[in-house]
Amino acid sequence: MGASRRTMKPAVVTAIAALALALLVGCSDERDASDPPRSQQVANLNPCEVLDGSIRADLELEPLQPIVESYSRSCQYRSIRDAGDESAHVLGATVVIRHSTAANTIADARRLAEAYERSYHATATERDVGGRKVYELTGARSNRLFLTEITADCVLIYAIDATSSIQVTANVAGPDRGCGFHDLPAQLATRMPPTDDRSVPPRTDRVTDVFTIDLCAVIDSDRRRTLGLDDGSPSESPPVMYRSDSCNFYSQADQPGELTSLFASTIDSDAHGLTENHAPPPVAREIGSRRIFRIATSTTDGRRCSDHYEVDNLASFNVTAMTIGPDPAPACRVLDELAPAIEPKLPLVVLEPSLPLNLR
Repeated sequence: MGASRRTMKPAVVTAIAALALALLVGCSDERDASDPPRSQQVANLNPCEVLDGSIRADLELEPLQPIVESYSRSCQYRSIRDAGDESAHVLGATVVIRHSTAANTIADARRLAEAYERSYHATATERDVGGRKVYELTGARSNRLFLTEITADCVLIYAIDATSSIQVTANVAGPDRGCGFHDLPAQLATRMPPTDDRSVPPRTDRVTDVFTIDLCAVIDSDRRRTLGLDDGSPSESPPVMYRSDSCNFYSQADQPGELTSLFASTIDSDAHGLTENHAPPPVAREIGSRRIFRIATSTTDGRRCSDHYEVDNLASFNVTAMTIGPDPAPACRVLDELAPAIEPKLPLVVLEPSLPLNLR
């Protein structure tokens, strides 16, 4: 993790210790033979019930509707206090349960904390309390140029196993911010499955930062020759709202249906957010657990088909093919052929929920 570590205040250590010990209540590794497997226990957890009735009463929170997505389930809790109340209290919390066995995803606590260090420039501190690893993130902020210094009062990620983790993010009103607020409830996540430190994520040689990819090498030379494309030329857009790098490939095509150009790019924005308001809406498909959002459009100089590859909430990889003629199908077929070779060259997918994580 990051080299710098800040000294924890006693109140913070006490709160984390109470929290982690509470998570271990009734969670011995010596489970009854009739208990479901750990993966099934995680799959059965309801994020809106992780904070149980007594905890919600103590923090004066109420859950909203759970959001169930492919590999994560989330729930936001909001304060029941009046909006104008300026006394110390929890403004809101978000619980995110991640679980995926797909080889191209990050769902475990350790690698998730490392991903937050990279993408959100956070400092992650690993705590071993009662045998459970808990990662506290501080100083999280977005790397989007128009959203700087976005911080959360408390972000905690609890280790379950190599394919699962539970994250609690909260914001607090009043002077006692951070993870020591209100002596975070002693029974948080009492239904959490036992931890399994023996479960280790598989090793991978994938890049960790999408912006370090050599975009002109994403399409190998044999494939470029088959498609009639040149070697490509890199391009970098001025950083106005987003950072965007690209490599542009061109051909000498002049017949209907032939590929005229292909553009590979990385952009400082998530794939879903880039495409969700498009009309007609994008068509989504998956490789492993990576979602790819496709948009086919008509332009003045041909048909365009674009695939937007999910990376995390702050970055995506995009490839666009353009062909001659009125039909975008040939351009989309090119992208279908390229996808299996492109996906392994991308970073692992950070399984992020679509709802905000109370970052402010």
